[in-house]
Formats: sequence, C-alpha cells, structure tokens
Amino acid sequence: MYTVEVDVEIEPGSEAGLLLFYDSAHVCGLRLSSDPHARGLPKTMLVHGTRAMLRIVNDNQEATFSTGSRTAERQAHRESGRAMRSGRACAIHST
Repeated sequence: MYTVEVDVEIEPGSEAGLLLFYDSAHVCGLRLSSDPHARGLPKTMLVHGTRAMLRIVNDNQEATFSTGSRTAERQAHRESGRAMRSGRACAIHST
C-alpha cells in the first residue's frame, strides 16, 4: 500500500498533475488547471482552479484518486502489466 499526496498551487496559465504512468499511451490520474476552459484528457480527472490537494492511494492494486472535493476509484486487474497495456487499469470512474 502507498499514498501520494501533494498540495499544489499554480500560477495563471499553468497546469499540474499527479499521474500513474505505464507508458505514453497508458496514463491515469489527476490534473489541476488554472484555465477554466481546459478539457479533461482521457483517463484523468480535471480540477479547475489555482490550488488543490491531489491524492492517490493504492491499496492492493485498487487506486483511489481524490482532490479534496471529488473522489474516483479504480480497481486494477491482478495482471497489472497486461491490464495497463489494454487500457482497462486506467479507467477512472467518479464516485
């Protein structure tokens, strides 16, 4: 089990994120953008603003993503490498 938590403050026109990365095609996580018109990328949860707490908790391959205001969970497959390559382990579902 591990937890990663960061308190991020960004300047106008900036973006920050906390991501789980397998390769360039398989990324999931949280993004903070100061641009109110920014669009979410596939498999990421977008938060608009200039400050946020971004957190990922991985407990036995079940990842929980939270921003202090929203939480999303994803249970990864046991064969994590194969699941990540297929894209199944990166889907984020808001709860």
